[in-house]
Amino acid sequence: MEEDIYSIEAREAADLNAKTRADTLAERDRLALEQETAELAASEAECTEIDRRDRREMLRPPDIGREGTEARTAYERQQASDKRARQRLEILRGKKRQNEVGKENRTALESQEN
Repeated sequence: MEEDIYSIEAREAADLNAKTRADTLAERDRLALEQETAELAASEAECTEIDRRDRREMLRPPDIGREGTEARTAYERQQASDKRARQRLEILRGKKRQNEVGKENRTALESQEN
Protein backbone atom coordinates (compact mmCIF):
# COMPACT_ATOMS: atom_id res chain seq x y z
CA MET A 1 0.00 0.00 0.00
CA GLU A 2 2.76 2.39 1.02
CA GLU A 3 4.67 1.56 -2.19
CA ASP A 4 1.61 2.51 -4.24
CA ILE A 5 1.50 5.94 -2.59
CA TYR A 6 5.20 6.51 -3.34
CA SER A 7 4.68 5.31 -6.89
CA ILE A 8 1.78 7.73 -7.40
CA GLU A 9 3.77 10.59 -5.85
CA ALA A 10 6.76 9.77 -8.05
CA ARG A 11 4.58 9.75 -11.16
CA GLU A 12 2.97 13.05 -10.18
CA ALA A 13 6.41 14.59 -9.56
CA ALA A 14 7.67 13.29 -12.92
CA ASP A 15 4.58 14.64 -14.68
CA LEU A 16 5.05 18.03 -13.03
CA ASN A 17 8.74 18.00 -13.97
CA ALA A 18 7.91 17.09 -17.57
CA LYS A 19 5.27 19.83 -17.78
CA THR A 20 7.66 22.40 -16.35
CA ARG A 21 10.34 21.36 -18.83
CA ALA A 22 7.86 21.46 -21.72
CA ASP A 23 6.70 24.93 -20.66
CA THR A 24 10.31 26.12 -20.48
CA LEU A 25 11.07 24.75 -23.94
CA ALA A 26 7.91 26.27 -25.38
CA GLU A 27 8.81 29.67 -23.90
CA ARG A 28 12.34 29.42 -25.28
CA ASP A 29 10.95 28.58 -28.73
CA ARG A 30 8.49 31.48 -28.52
CA LEU A 31 11.27 33.92 -27.60
CA ALA A 32 13.50 32.61 -30.39
CA LEU A 33 10.68 33.03 -32.92
CA GLU A 34 9.97 36.52 -31.60
CA GLN A 35 13.65 37.45 -31.94
CA GLU A 36 13.82 35.97 -35.44
CA THR A 37 10.72 37.92 -36.46
CA ALA A 38 12.17 41.16 -35.08
CA GLU A 39 15.49 40.53 -36.84
CA LEU A 40 13.69 39.87 -40.13
CA ALA A 41 11.62 43.05 -39.78
CA ALA A 42 14.73 45.11 -39.03
CA SER A 43 16.56 43.61 -41.99
CA GLU A 44 13.61 44.27 -44.31
CA ALA A 45 13.43 47.88 -43.10
CA GLU A 46 17.16 48.32 -43.69
CA CYS A 47 16.93 46.94 -47.23
CA THR A 48 13.87 49.09 -47.94
CA GLU A 49 15.89 52.15 -46.94
CA ILE A 50 18.76 51.02 -49.17
CA ASP A 51 16.32 50.63 -52.09
CA ARG A 52 14.91 54.09 -51.40
CA ARG A 53 18.41 55.60 -51.37
CA ASP A 54 19.30 53.74 -54.59
CA ARG A 55 16.20 55.17 -56.33
CA ARG A 56 17.19 58.70 -55.25
CA GLU A 57 20.72 58.14 -56.52
CA MET A 58 19.41 56.98 -59.89
CA LEU A 59 17.98 60.47 -60.35
CA ARG A 60 21.22 62.07 -59.12
CA PRO A 61 24.19 59.72 -59.39
CA PRO A 62 26.56 59.91 -56.42
CA ASP A 63 29.98 61.48 -56.76
CA ILE A 64 32.15 58.44 -56.19
CA GLY A 65 35.43 60.19 -56.90
CA ARG A 66 38.59 58.72 -58.33
CA GLU A 67 40.31 55.58 -57.13
CA GLY A 68 42.02 56.13 -53.78
CA THR A 69 40.05 59.24 -52.79
CA GLU A 70 38.08 59.53 -49.56
CA ALA A 71 34.82 59.83 -51.52
CA ARG A 72 35.56 56.62 -53.43
CA THR A 73 36.49 54.75 -50.24
CA ALA A 74 33.27 55.88 -48.55
CA TYR A 75 31.23 54.88 -51.61
CA GLU A 76 32.81 51.41 -51.75
CA ARG A 77 32.33 50.95 -48.01
CA GLN A 78 28.64 51.84 -48.39
CA GLN A 79 28.25 49.42 -51.31
CA ALA A 80 29.82 46.61 -49.27
CA SER A 81 27.54 47.39 -46.32
CA ASP A 82 24.48 47.36 -48.58
CA LYS A 83 25.52 44.02 -50.06
CA ARG A 84 25.91 42.48 -46.58
CA ALA A 85 22.47 43.79 -45.58
CA ARG A 86 20.85 42.26 -48.66
CA GLN A 87 22.65 38.96 -48.11
CA ARG A 88 21.51 38.89 -44.48
CA LEU A 89 17.90 39.41 -45.60
CA GLU A 90 18.20 36.53 -48.08
CA ILE A 91 19.50 34.30 -45.28
CA LEU A 92 16.70 35.34 -42.92
CA ARG A 93 14.10 34.72 -45.62
CA GLY A 94 15.59 31.28 -46.26
CA LYS A 95 16.50 32.06 -49.87
CA LYS A 96 20.20 31.40 -49.22
CA ARG A 97 22.30 29.66 -46.61
CA GLN A 98 25.19 31.23 -44.75
CA ASN A 99 27.72 28.98 -46.51
CA GLU A 100 26.39 30.02 -49.95
CA VAL A 101 26.85 33.68 -49.07
CA GLY A 102 30.34 32.97 -47.76
CA LYS A 103 31.24 31.21 -51.01
CA GLU A 104 29.88 34.13 -53.06
CA ASN A 105 31.94 36.57 -51.01
CA ARG A 106 35.11 34.50 -51.39
CA THR A 107 34.56 34.21 -55.14
CA ALA A 108 34.01 37.98 -55.44
CA LEU A 109 37.14 38.67 -53.39
CA GLU A 110 39.22 36.30 -55.55
CA SER A 111 37.97 37.95 -58.74
CA GLN A 112 38.88 41.39 -57.38
CA GLU A 113 42.39 40.22 -56.58
CA ASN A 114 42.94 38.96 -60.13
